[in-house]
Amino acid sequence: MASKFLKVKCDCKNEQVIFEKAAGTVRCNVCDAVLAEA
Repeated sequence: MASKFLKVKCDCKNEQVIFEKAAGTVRCNVCDAVLAEA
């Protein structure tokens, strides 16, 4: 099964691309909010 990249939008309106299967905690580059957790 192929993994994908996802474009997510934070509450601060920042958009960033993250890996579909996060191995750890992924945080917003602007406001440091948690976008994904393993």
